Amino acid sequence: MIQIYSTIREQYLNIMMLGTNEKLSKKNKKCKQDSNLHLQKIKFQQS
Repeated sequence: MIQIYSTIREQYLNIMMLGTNEKLSKKNKKCKQDSNLHLQKIKFQQS
């Protein structure tokens, strides 16, 4: 019974993740650009 529950829970979480991933992927494109700029600033400051 616990095993059945855990698989349902995993599937539910996977569906939730897919839903959020679609929303996040749009944000992530901007976030990746921002983080790349941020990393470039950090590298520049460290050098």
